[in-house]
Amino acid sequence: MYNPIKQIVMAIKYKVIEKGQPGVVGGGEKKFYASATMSGQMTLNGLTAGK
Repeated sequence: MYNPIKQIVMAIKYKVIEKGQPGVVGGGEKKFYASATMSGQMTLNGLTAGK
């Protein structure tokens, strides 16, 4: 079956960052967050065009 929508797989590279609670001595309860890493430049037009 023909699919008119072009499917593109885009991987997002990220680093895991551990952050403590602000204002708490010793950091309090630590949580982990994903921080996207960027290698290169991407414009909004490039994102929407799939390039």
